[in-house]
Amino acid sequence: MTILTLRPNAAGSECNIPEEGASPCPNHYQNVDEVSQDGFTTWIGDQGASPQPLERDLYGCEDHTSETGTINSVKILAYARRDTTTGYYRMSVRTNGVSYNSSEIPLTGASAFILISNTWSTNPQTGLAWTWAEVDAMEIGGTVEKKSSTSNYYTQIYAEVDYTSGPTNYDRSASVIIGAKVTASRLLGTDRDSLVKIGVLVTATELYQLARVALVLIGIVVFASYSITISRVSSVIVGILVTATKTVQRNFVTASVIIGMVVSASRLLSTSQTSLVIVGIVAMASRAITNIIASSVIVGVVVSATRIRNITRISLVLIGIVPSALRVITSTRNSLVIVGVVATASKVITTIRSSTVVVGIVTTATKTIAIIRQSSIMVGIVVSVNFFKQNVKRTFPRFIHPFRGVIPNAPTSSKKTIRNRRAE
Repeated sequence: MTILTLRPNAAGSECNIPEEGASPCPNHYQNVDEVSQDGFTTWIGDQGASPQPLERDLYGCEDHTSETGTINSVKILAYARRDTTTGYYRMSVRTNGVSYNSSEIPLTGASAFILISNTWSTNPQTGLAWTWAEVDAMEIGGTVEKKSSTSNYYTQIYAEVDYTSGPTNYDRSASVIIGAKVTASRLLGTDRDSLVKIGVLVTATELYQLARVALVLIGIVVFASYSITISRVSSVIVGILVTATKTVQRNFVTASVIIGMVVSASRLLSTSQTSLVIVGIVAMASRAITNIIASSVIVGVVVSATRIRNITRISLVLIGIVPSALRVITSTRNSLVIVGVVATASKVITTIRSSTVVVGIVTTATKTIAIIRQSSIMVGIVVSVNFFKQNVKRTFPRFIHPFRGVIPNAPTSSKKTIRNRRAE
């Protein structure tokens, strides 16, 4: 369990406690927001000589930041005191437009500020576990209860959110897990050893992460401001990111299918080694697309490029289309079929060595997209990318036996044949 502390930072819905040591209503929160309680330097209270009904203040408080996971409880704490005889105090919280008080808490003992609290294990309005959205929207406060002429005060108030870090409601070894979040502000995570995991995140401001050893992981993110990371040993991983401002990564090994779509992305789109299928779509890219060594099928589409499309060595079928190209389309050595199509290309699209099928399509590309080594199928599609798409290289044999059965009627090749081709 982890504790998140939230302090008052704004006026709330009520300001009914009549007296203060400094800031008057509606800014009573400024008297109780300190990190360390300051006694009678700033305070809220009732010094009246006669009994009074319940008098309540409520304050807006800080939002959570990057915290994720299951919320176990919300505790409201305050430093309070009375003057002479017993005084009474109630902790207060407002959620979903409804205000709630705790039972009365006697202020006994010496006339000094003491720490009191009340814990809500569930949201009192819904009866369910607190959500992070409800924590961000809640107001906290206190209620003074004068049963006699005793003066009651409090000098500090804050909330403690007790939560268990990690994915919310995504447990291990589940057959089907489906999660949908709209206007989510933090992490949507799915944990290990699940057969099917589906997450939909709209208007996200932080990380969307799908982790290890899942057979099917599907994530859709619209208007995200940070990373999507999909990591190791997944059979099928699907990620769709629209209007991204940071990194989209498909960067770990031993994935069977990885699919990524990025529209109006401004940073890196990366896919790396030993993947059977990698799909990316690039339109209005700012650099080239490069597909390298030992891929069975690599697909990239480039439109409005102005430089070279280069395909080399030992490819069974390489396809590129170039109308209105300003530079060279090059395909070299030991390729059975190479077709190139580029419309107004401005930079290089390169696919290299031991590829069975390579298809490249880029629209208004000015920078590099790299898909690297030992993939059966790689497809890249990106729209409005301004920087590099590049993958980590790893040492593999220089020539890999082409995957059989991928291309209809494709001839098979022995190691000897490959060596002979290399000699050519």
